[in-house]
Amino acid sequence: MIRFLLLVASLCTALPAAARTQSARCAVNFAGGVPPAVDAKHSVQTRLLCFRGFAVQYSGLTKTPLWSAEHLTPRRMRAADAQPREGAFHPEPRLPATMQSTLADYRGSGYDRGHMAPSGDMPDPRSQRDSFSPANIVPQAPCNNQVIWEQIESDVRAYVAQGNDVFVVTGPIYEGETVSTIGNGVAVPRRIFKAIFNRKTGEAGAFVTTNTNEATGFEPLSIDALKASTGIDLFPAAPAMGKAASMQLPPLPAPRYRCRPR
Repeated sequence: MIRFLLLVASLCTALPAAARTQSARCAVNFAGGVPPAVDAKHSVQTRLLCFRGFAVQYSGLTKTPLWSAEHLTPRRMRAADAQPREGAFHPEPRLPATMQSTLADYRGSGYDRGHMAPSGDMPDPRSQRDSFSPANIVPQAPCNNQVIWEQIESDVRAYVAQGNDVFVVTGPIYEGETVSTIGNGVAVPRRIFKAIFNRKTGEAGAFVTTNTNEATGFEPLSIDALKASTGIDLFPAAPAMGKAASMQLPPLPAPRYRCRPR
């Protein structure tokens, strides 16, 4: 518990007092109450944002989240299934305008505004509205977002609905000597990951896809291997053995339709 309080305090130092009062709400989204640990290189100009249904560490350098974290339970999935899917992207009042991405950044870019914590996971209207914050989106290739990624999100929800209690962390992977951008400096990830940790079995693993319209599947990775690519220990409180090897991830369902990129 002491370790958790120190970690949350260090992440929240840049937040105003009103936002710091939300740190306890953040804790429910993290395995063992411990947030993902970001290395010094990637934690520059970041802010921890606590939402009703998820938490985000947002980067002012990439103008995207580094990660979005959720705690998914069968009860939450039943509530999410009953929640109508609706929402609109809107400015994030806790971020300076200079740090945010905007609708104009994405317009004509060829990229979708891709949710990291998906709206389909949200169990109530307020949580769903929060998921449309720019703090929770990255530039995502349309066919990746609408086919492969939709399959991965649906697969994780189905896994939880089967009776599994899991923590999920989703985010972008920026690789290479240069990073492409759209609009006013919004970074485009090379790959995107969704990592899950089953707290009952101690198993963990990650779906990783290339952020292209040609992506047709995912690469399974261990949490340790993903840390080497992102600089983030997604589940610091998880057993070391569970992070060393990827769990057996469920196979993706057949795609609902074929995507034709714009």
